[in-house]
Amino acid sequence: MRKMHIATLMLLVMLSTFVIGNASAQVWTIADLWAGQHTPVGWVFVVVDSGDLVVSYEISGGGWEIGKTHLYVGTEAPRKHSPGKFPYKHAVSNVIDQYIIPLSDVGAASGDIVYIAAHATVSKLVGWEPGDPGEPCTPIYQVKTAWAWPSGRGIPFDKTWAMYFSVTIP
Repeated sequence: MRKMHIATLMLLVMLSTFVIGNASAQVWTIADLWAGQHTPVGWVFVVVDSGDLVVSYEISGGGWEIGKTHLYVGTEAPRKHSPGKFPYKHAVSNVIDQYIIPLSDVGAASGDIVYIAAHATVSKLVGWEPGDPGEPCTPIYQVKTAWAWPSGRGIPFDKTWAMYFSVTIP
């Protein structure tokens, strides 16, 4: 857990350097990315940069990788937690993913509240299944669903652990 806090502080320092070096960008939310409700696997950063909403997923390590991301961004709270129906989605195989969405696409402007539901499917290699003689082994992956929410500020969907959060555009 201590390593997670150190990594978070290092990221904040790097982001503050980015923001200071780029006056048009403003960091305004960092959300923890939780796999299977209890496993912290990374973060989701929300930034406004020159009229664009930039939402970045980043895995913190531990062997986890992103397989898919789903994102809801809107001026109204999302009604359902069906990530496959969210308007933005990527299939990736990496530890980072990013969306750049013009604020005008979601009908948002300075001072507006924007709702964000950030979901990912994450996996990590946990072992190998032996193959037949002369055949390669088959990798075994642990796969989990992950949701992002700022510490203590997530808004739950119905009776699930899936959450969304709101931010005010600076």
